[in-house]
Amino acid sequence: MVTDGRVAVESGGRELFLGPGSRWSSTPEAAPVASTAPASAPDEGAPPTVSRSGVPSSAGRRSTLRDENELFRAAMDAEREDKLDQVVTLTDRLLRTHPDSPLAADARTLQLEARRKRAASTPP
Repeated sequence: MVTDGRVAVESGGRELFLGPGSRWSSTPEAAPVASTAPASAPDEGAPPTVSRSGVPSSAGRRSTLRDENELFRAAMDAEREDKLDQVVTLTDRLLRTHPDSPLAADARTLQLEARRKRAASTPP
């Protein structure tokens, strides 16, 4: 179950994106929840996914969503702790390294809000 942010789930050759309030289970009796965003195309610059046998997978390229989610979650944690400089640094890194991320719009919003708060707290 997703409570905060967005999560990607890869299963059966498909990638689902889940948002707050969504849930997914790997058990056969539980049907996957519809995605909250369309699956993105494989990253053209990423190396192909390779199976355990060493053969390139037909499922496409390695996903970067784990890294994207980790950066975004760290930025949200920093925002909750009022570490505004860290929010700006982490969201900048996310936007620079993954400009086409499904989290990009949320990262920009988080970054703008942190910059606004930082400017408001700086004495003239």
